[in-house]
Amino acid sequence: MRKGTIIIKKKGGASIKPEDGKELSVPKEFMFDAYKPTSGKRRLACEFEGNPITKILIEGQEVPKSQEVVAQKANAKKQALQREAEAAKQEEAARAKKRAQKMGTWREDSFNAHESRLPADTKALLNDIDNFHLKLNKAARFIQKRGDVITDKDKFVFFRNDDAHKFTIQPNFGNFNFAQNCQKHLALAKGLCAEAKPYPMGVDGRLVVGLGQASVYETSITLHHVYGIPYIPASSIKGVVRNWVIRTLCLQTTNNKESHDAKTDNVGEKLALKDKQFCDVFGCGDESFYKEARQGQITFFDAFPCAEPTLEVDIMNPHYSDYYGDDTPPADYLNPTPIPFLTVGRQAAGAQPTPLKFQFVLGIRQNSAANQELLAQAATWLKQALAQQGIGAKTAVGYGYME
Repeated sequence: MRKGTIIIKKKGGASIKPEDGKELSVPKEFMFDAYKPTSGKRRLACEFEGNPITKILIEGQEVPKSQEVVAQKANAKKQALQREAEAAKQEEAARAKKRAQKMGTWREDSFNAHESRLPADTKALLNDIDNFHLKLNKAARFIQKRGDVITDKDKFVFFRNDDAHKFTIQPNFGNFNFAQNCQKHLALAKGLCAEAKPYPMGVDGRLVVGLGQASVYETSITLHHVYGIPYIPASSIKGVVRNWVIRTLCLQTTNNKESHDAKTDNVGEKLALKDKQFCDVFGCGDESFYKEARQGQITFFDAFPCAEPTLEVDIMNPHYSDYYGDDTPPADYLNPTPIPFLTVGRQAAGAQPTPLKFQFVLGIRQNSAANQELLAQAATWLKQALAQQGIGAKTAVGYGYME
């Protein structure tokens, strides 16, 4: 520690004159109530650390700090960092816009409060929404072709690329900290279970979960109703892994490597329920290895992105929509009907794109050697199922695979 003389003022505030340098101001969080002079200034020998000063000793005693002032300074620093991050994000968005405009691929944000079905007073006050779930589903853009007359062809849209409109939904997650959310989620899982472990896996291609959910659009995507971010529900993860194990056991037992009809699936589930490890992981009913209903020992948790995801618009293009809708026969003269849907891209958002990873978490109810083996087996099944079968919609055409 450096040595010097501290000068304490009656009205508050202090400075230190080091033995080996220029005078330094003392941060406001230090409390000198025990050393304040009755008048003028008081000089005392001291030892100190840092520049800015972080620790002061007077007569061998450490000078206390005001925790309120420390908290205020920490909060101010946090807000400054957030402002800097937001400014950097806006600068990068402006550069990306210029690049896209130069290439002819720029699309305006589909969000437009005045073209939504929100109440009039809300429209007047609303400029932007930093929760993407609300932005996509509650402030949906409604396109009318005939003024105030609503027809069956008018609909809610988040993407248009025609002569009259060129826009796409642009995600806005505010200042949401994705890495911190994963840490909190893991801590909560550890608090609920005897032990919980994270298993990060990257998106190999594109991911779409919740494509067929109820929505004002023709398609949907699963977004957290509080955070507004894409995520994979625990029920979906457990269902995919369980289905993959059943099919794998069925194929290994019956040597039926091509057929995946309802009959073989039913046989596979019956075979799986006779397996002790399967019942211990997923739980079982009365007609099982244990001859009674039991809960599984493994808890599956929601999977959240580890970094800000990119959302990309893709399309499905049915060529015979008239045939599917009425008695019109399928023919080459029917017009295809592109239907846009949102997907989670392979890359995380940012100036330097990196592979996007989701944090999967598994936990065990009771800590024992047997349950540790179950946890290891469940983790192996999880990785194999996501890598070989995928999760979400359209896995048959390459969506939803993880690596």
